[in-house]
Amino acid sequence: MRAIGYIKLPRAIKAQRWYAKPSCRLVALHLLLECSYRASESVEVGTLLTSVRSLATEIGISYQECRTAIDTLEASGFLEVSSVPGKGVALRVKWQDYTSLRDDNIMLNNARTNARTNARTTSATS
Repeated sequence: MRAIGYIKLPRAIKAQRWYAKPSCRLVALHLLLECSYRASESVEVGTLLTSVRSLATEIGISYQECRTAIDTLEASGFLEVSSVPGKGVALRVKWQDYTSLRDDNIMLNNARTNARTNARTTSATS
């Protein structure tokens, strides 16, 4: 049985460079919806244990498109990706600030986006 729950997608996601790439959007959305929203013994909140091959199959894109999208998302600071010992090609994909997406804080863990938003908020209240 799949876990139920919801997340809020921040509009600030559209400001990310990777958003313009369809495969990155697909991978990001899929991982965001699939990652754990409750901690367990083996998985932290915001984490999904998967492999590139199974992820590509689930989403319906090629292995290479999936690998490139994961690399792009990791380089942007949106994900942390690491191998899981004893699991071969399994990946631990952890959203940088998943709990704030889940718990009503709609800011991404992206210093530039946060700085721009904070600057706008400060100037609007002055």
